[in-house]
Amino acid sequence: MQGKGWRLCLAEIGSAQVRDALFDYLASCKRTEVLKTGKPVWTRHDRSGKPGGPLSSYSFAKNLKKYAAESGLESIHIHQTRHTFARMVSEDTGSLVETQEALGHRNLATTRVYVNSIAVKKDKHSGRISERLGIF
Repeated sequence: MQGKGWRLCLAEIGSAQVRDALFDYLASCKRTEVLKTGKPVWTRHDRSGKPGGPLSSYSFAKNLKKYAAESGLESIHIHQTRHTFARMVSEDTGSLVETQEALGHRNLATTRVYVNSIAVKKDKHSGRISERLGIF
């Protein structure tokens, strides 16, 4: 996939469910051959562009909103998925470096700002304070 700044990002799909869903999608479109080529996985299916051409980020976001609304999620933005991913990686690993790698950031400071803006602050002190004050 192509990342920010037109950098190419290769990502392994470790989940069997995700792999199966992707393969089912490609099979339904009769496009399983793209897995062994440099052709785009996500393509246009509308009449306004060239069918089979790469799906633009705008179209991807538009489709996400459409499918989300059909499933009852009215307010969703594509970048929310990135924030959710970052938060989950950060909470699961506890490592800024691993989160940086997962997000593809070049600078750790960028990841620190990103994680700090989305993290739920953990309560580390109320238990000890309550204990010291005799409040249970």
